Amino acid sequence: MLKYHTKLHQKGDTIIEVLIALTIISFILVGAYVTINRNILLLEDTQEHSEATYILSSQIESLRESGINRPVNDQCFNGINLVNNTGPVGTNNCIFNSSGTVASTNQQPNYSVTINSVQNIVHLSPSNSYSYYTYQLSIKWYSLLGTSNPIDQIIMYYSNQ
Repeated sequence: MLKYHTKLHQKGDTIIEVLIALTIISFILVGAYVTINRNILLLEDTQEHSEATYILSSQIESLRESGINRPVNDQCFNGINLVNNTGPVGTNNCIFNSSGTVASTNQQPNYSVTINSVQNIVHLSPSNSYSYYTYQLSIKWYSLLGTSNPIDQIIMYYSNQ
């Protein structure tokens, strides 16, 4: 004779427990996604800053090699030639792509370079003085991070003294 035993109080997961577990897992996965996405944006932002620094360093090297000792305003080096800017970000001659070559306006990111100068006069005595220029090189681009100010900028200085 077979005896059948039925358990009146079976143990198992209820639908509420399963829903709570899924909610907790969902929060963990969403948090991981947000963190990874933010880290990718920060990595790309760092890459843009590195590219901008490279482009400005190339501009400083061109400025140094040219031996210019005169005023420069709203210009940049396009190869070995000093050219004028003709407009704001995206519409001028001094727009470069990430490799430092001239970019078309639809390439992103694109970097707008401007060189300006200030003349410095050093008075050694009442009758003896000399002058030199300090050049301010700035580079601007639209930031990937989309902060309150969408344009990011780096400024470097070069003196021919």
